[in-house]
Amino acid sequence: MKTRKLFLILIALHIVLPLMAQNDSAYWNNRFLQLLRWTYVDTSLSNLYLAPDTTEPIQEAALPLSTYQRIAWYGYTFQPSDQWPVVFDVAIGDGDPQTLTLPALEQLAQWGAFYTNEDYRRLVDEELRRMAEEMAGASDDTSYIVHHTSFIDSMEAVLMADSIAFADEQQRQGLERTKQRMKRDQIFFLNIRSARSQYMFGLEINLYNCFDKTVSMLEFNVAPYNDRGRLQEDKFHRTVRTMRCMGPIRPDHPAQYTFDELFWDDKSRIKYMRINSITFYFTDGTSKSFNGYQNVMKHSLR
Repeated sequence: MKTRKLFLILIALHIVLPLMAQNDSAYWNNRFLQLLRWTYVDTSLSNLYLAPDTTEPIQEAALPLSTYQRIAWYGYTFQPSDQWPVVFDVAIGDGDPQTLTLPALEQLAQWGAFYTNEDYRRLVDEELRRMAEEMAGASDDTSYIVHHTSFIDSMEAVLMADSIAFADEQQRQGLERTKQRMKRDQIFFLNIRSARSQYMFGLEINLYNCFDKTVSMLEFNVAPYNDRGRLQEDKFHRTVRTMRCMGPIRPDHPAQYTFDELFWDDKSRIKYMRINSITFYFTDGTSKSFNGYQNVMKHSLR
């Protein structure tokens, strides 16, 4: 139920995006306030997009709930993009602020990563009840029967909780399989999206460090194309740009970069762009390059 509520909120956000002005603070303030009730995040699901806080004490150390950490919603920032006009500023536990895009937020909501205080208390209560039932069953069969009878009226709720727990476990296993595949196949693009300012065309890239080394910097070449699939020069006759992104990006961590002013496109001739090469530079002095559009796109999450 909690996942459905949050997902409906995000669907509402997604539907009205094209209709909203980029600087409509009243609209975004109202939508942002709806997110504040989600106070916990399951870091086993969110670590593709958000780095967990390793300094925060484990929640309920006696219980197997260590993946759940508090999430703080600091606010949102406008960015010049018709498709994704804002990014959210969040922090996990006492960790440093991080940015979360709307697509990432939607994906995490579908995975059921966010929890309210009430959701989290229910998780703790269910775990305590499970531990009590195990202890009662091991020490006193009669006590267990009495205890079990007291919960007979809520059996449907218990079965529902078990179904939700099973679904959550399936999602975690699916996420783990995805991460293993990304490491094995060296998938470093989570997604690539267009980004525009008033007369400019650019792109936003969401990366994942699938390597075993820390990335210190990366460079990529991008070229613009028109609706006929042909190379399209901009107003200043540019057909390629080389962009540099500074790290560090630790292994198994994401990073986001937005370049919304790559090509001057006041006549809207540019319809999409292609990344034709990318080079990763690592902190140990080594590098790794991928050349050719088709080869580069083999390393994107699809």
